[in-house]
Amino acid sequence: MKLSTMALVLCASFSVNVEAAQAGLCTQQADQLEAALRQSPVSPNASLTAPETIGAKLGHQPTPASVEAAETRAQSQIASVIAKAKALDAQGKHAACMRALTDAKLIFGRQ
Repeated sequence: MKLSTMALVLCASFSVNVEAAQAGLCTQQADQLEAALRQSPVSPNASLTAPETIGAKLGHQPTPASVEAAETRAQSQIASVIAKAKALDAQGKHAACMRALTDAKLIFGRQ
């Protein structure tokens, strides 16, 4: 086997391994974020965030129902973003997966 052919084969196999490692990293981070979400009610430093409403800016106190509705919306939104990240990772779109995870972390209040 020629040296150039061997080098080409080695480069190709190396790039496949790098792609697999990147795919695993993004999905692994998504799994870690999901685990943190499951533990968030226990941890006072971890919580979902949402934009401040006009009522809050006017000094109105939220009702328990409005707080619960906002938390439910945020949980749904972050679950959707994490699912999107995993789908992107499965398609080999690793940079897009990492961007989606960054969005999810912003919703979760972690940067």
